[in-house]
Amino acid sequence: MEELKVTFQIITPMFLSGADQEKAEFRLASLKGALRYWYRSIDPSYNHPVSSSSSISKESWIFGGAKQGEGQSRFLMRMESHHQMNVVSNKQDNSKYHKPTYFAFFLKTKVETAPMKKDYVPRLCLVPNRTVTVYFFRRTSNKVCDPIEEWKALLSSIWLLGHLGGLGSRSRRGFGTLALKSWGFTNDSSANQLLKQLPIANNESSIKAWKNHFLASLNSIKSWFGEWQDICEHSIINHKTSFYCREQKYNSWNEALDDVAKVIQDFRKKNKDHRFALGMPLKIKEKMKKSKSSKPKEIVYTPFDGERYASPVWIRIIEIKGKYYPFIAVLTPPKKIAIAEQEEGKKETKTMFKHDFSMHDALNKFCIYLNDYGDKGWKRCE
Repeated sequence: MEELKVTFQIITPMFLSGADQEKAEFRLASLKGALRYWYRSIDPSYNHPVSSSSSISKESWIFGGAKQGEGQSRFLMRMESHHQMNVVSNKQDNSKYHKPTYFAFFLKTKVETAPMKKDYVPRLCLVPNRTVTVYFFRRTSNKVCDPIEEWKALLSSIWLLGHLGGLGSRSRRGFGTLALKSWGFTNDSSANQLLKQLPIANNESSIKAWKNHFLASLNSIKSWFGEWQDICEHSIINHKTSFYCREQKYNSWNEALDDVAKVIQDFRKKNKDHRFALGMPLKIKEKMKKSKSSKPKEIVYTPFDGERYASPVWIRIIEIKGKYYPFIAVLTPPKKIAIAEQEEGKKETKTMFKHDFSMHDALNKFCIYLNDYGDKGWKRCE
C-alpha cells in the first residue's frame, strides 16, 4: 500500500473543534473537507464520471460519497499518535491572540451578564508554530481509475491547502493558516515524479523566492487538469484568479493579520456597492435616508436563495525565517448572484437589486483597490 507522509505547520491560531465547541482539536474530518474544497476549485472535471464504465464522479471516487456505489475515500488518513497539540484559551493572552479584532469578532461573548461588552468567550485554539503530521494511504482498487490520476487529485489538494488555505473558524480571514512544510512517500511509489513538480514554497528564504516557487507549482497543477471553460457554481482557480502579497514584513503574525484587517475594513467603508463580494451574510448599521433623526438600523444582506455566500477571498499569513507577510488570494467566483436585504428582527425580506449582482465586477474593484493601497501597495504575484 502506497503511503504519503505530510507535515503541516500552524501559522496563526486555529479555532477548530468537534461536537464540543469548548475544546480545540485537529480533526481529520475537517482536513478531508478542506482537501475536497481545494480539489473542486482546481479540477474542471471534478463532477465528470471517473471512467466510461462508472457513473461515480471523480470527486466522489477520490474523497468518498454517500450516494449508492460511491462509498469510502480512495485514501485513508492517520495522524501521528504521539503528536500532542498545545491549546490555549483566548482569555489567557487576549492581546497576543486577538489583536486583529475586526476579524476576531466571532470570539466576542453574547452573554448579557458579561462585565464588559468586549469580553471574550473562553474558547480554546491550537497555537501557532506547532506542527502536525498526517499519513495518507491509497487503497488498492480494481483499476477503475489510473493511480497517478488519483495521486494528482490528492497532491494538488494538499499543496493548495498548504499554500492558500486554512482550517477552523474564520480560516478565510487568516485564522487557522496551515503551511505545508514537508511531504514524501515512505515507500516506493509511481507518484514520486509528481512531487518533483511541486516544490514547497514555504521553505524558501525570501518572499521573492516564495512567489516564484508558488507560481511554478501552481502552473504545474493547472497543467494536470486543464483550464476551466465555464464559470462554475462555486469559486475556482483559473486564469482570472489573482494573488496578492504585501512585501512589507512584520515581526509577528498578528501584526501582519492586523494589516490585512485594516485593508478589508477600509475597502468595505469606501466601496459600499461592492462590499458584498467579500462574503455574506453581511450585517451593517444603516441610517434611514428619509429621516435625519432616525437611529441606525441593523440590516442583514444575504444571497436571495440562501443564508450564506462563502467569500472567494482567502487571506493567509506567510512565515519566512521568523518574519510574516500578508497574502490574499482572490478566487474566481460565480458570475452573478441575487442579493436580498432584511432588517434585523423582521421576517420579511426584499430584493435589494432588480438585477443580479456581478461578483466579477466587484472583485475587480477590490483588486484595483489592492494595487493602489497606500505607499507600499499589494504586489500581484505574476
